Amino acid sequence: MRVVVTVRYICKPGTRQQMMEEIRANNVEEHFKAYPENIAYKFSYAVFDEDAIDLCDVWENEEGFKRHLSDPMCRITADIRSKYVIDRQGFVTGGEEYKY
Repeated sequence: MRVVVTVRYICKPGTRQQMMEEIRANNVEEHFKAYPENIAYKFSYAVFDEDAIDLCDVWENEEGFKRHLSDPMCRITADIRSKYVIDRQGFVTGGEEYKY
């Protein structure tokens, strides 16, 4: 079953650009796009909220998604988020119930 994740990260005011620079510097998107089960993995700026970043990732199956969650890169992205993100809103469709 395909797994789709959509998350909106609300950054501390004025720090959105810094967070994206760290995401890019760590090649996060490229790393996860290299998974054979990955269909899409993309960060983007929210159009109407200058402090928000959106993430959409799509996985061919639950096994690939679970493997992604155990990847050390997830720890790196969590460390980056801990510096900048003050709230997040998101959901996962498909697969089991996950808290994101």
